[in-house]
Amino acid sequence: MNDEQNDEPRGPGESPGRADSTEVRPDEPRRDDLGSGSPPATEPSTKDRPARRSRRTRAAAEPADTRAGRRPRRRIVVGALALLLVAGGAGGVYAFDRAQAAGDDADAAPPRADVVTETIVRGDLTGSTRAQGSLEHSGGSGISAATAGTVTELPDPGQQLGLGDVAFRVDNQPILLLHGRLPAWRPFAYGMDDGPDVRQLEESLAALGHFDGEPDDTFGWPTASAIQAWQGENGLRKTGEIELGRIVFTSGDVRVGSLGVAVGDQVGPGVEVLGVTGLDKIVKIDLELRHQALAVPDKPVTVSLPGGEDVSGYVTSVGVPTETEGPTGTAVRLPVTVTLDDAEAAADLQQASVTVEFASETREDVIHVPVAALLAQPGGGFGVEVREADGTIDLITVETGMFVDGRVEISGDGLAEGQEVVVPSL
Repeated sequence: MNDEQNDEPRGPGESPGRADSTEVRPDEPRRDDLGSGSPPATEPSTKDRPARRSRRTRAAAEPADTRAGRRPRRRIVVGALALLLVAGGAGGVYAFDRAQAAGDDADAAPPRADVVTETIVRGDLTGSTRAQGSLEHSGGSGISAATAGTVTELPDPGQQLGLGDVAFRVDNQPILLLHGRLPAWRPFAYGMDDGPDVRQLEESLAALGHFDGEPDDTFGWPTASAIQAWQGENGLRKTGEIELGRIVFTSGDVRVGSLGVAVGDQVGPGVEVLGVTGLDKIVKIDLELRHQALAVPDKPVTVSLPGGEDVSGYVTSVGVPTETEGPTGTAVRLPVTVTLDDAEAAADLQQASVTVEFASETREDVIHVPVAALLAQPGGGFGVEVREADGTIDLITVETGMFVDGRVEISGDGLAEGQEVVVPSL
């Protein structure tokens, strides 16, 4: 049975019966471990209790024999196991007995050199919300044959195809890749109707250095002249016309993701030969609807890759809320697409699960400390212990603000950047 259970009443002038008995004073109520930091039911209200002095003042005022005969008083500190829900702007804290963990005597007069401290930092704190996503290549699509023949050459999976490259060969003739959002659906020749497909052909020929005019929707002699130069460069007959099936249009450079046929296979119009994707690396996220305010196009995000590397990215598209099946049943989610700023940072990853961090709130130019530095006060609220230059330690009451990744914003009289605050030694 412990001392707190064996204390017996004494008369006003009676001396303590044992050297290790605990003295209870009105301004120092005994406290057991209070996980929530709430005062015990028997504790007097703060207005009836004398104001707490710093250790330095109290130690100088009390006789040495009084301090020597008293057991260390328990103090509740906020533990390092702070449970923070940053996105909701809330933080939970657990408490433990620092006197047991560090052997600290609350009323010791001499300065202590064995305490562990952390520096008070001034700067910005940014709250964030994290969501799981899937890393993959952008823009999956297929490239199909437009004429009949035998496949005689194919690219390798993973190979990149750019403007003017040979996508594949049929009957040993090249099928060439040009840029454009419309498919190649008709031949190009004099007398054809105007159309945006003519413009995108001329734009590609200009990018390859063969078309000198201003691209438009009309097939004219500058178009035919540019086609002849392009045909000569690729070993084709210089006809000034392009038959259907000789070219394929893609919206940009692509990466070969899969092969739909093998060399030697017979193909015809509409047969998919290649499965391709864009070169960009994207992350697809099904975001909880309550976080939809964070999903803003062009908003910067941080993506944590497998292995721990963090890379920057930005929101490129936000879809329509959709019902999806999850571990706990059906839920409404918001499809969000994020593009990496540097696709090469994830060059070795074809597909992977990643974590995306959205900034939710920022507190600028505030002082902050580790959550573990907080002391739960008996009357409610928190304080921190500041070690002065001479080694003495003062308790300062603080107001808490944002909790972020194990740190907490604080404010209070006497606090300044660069001061040292006591933290538990675990």
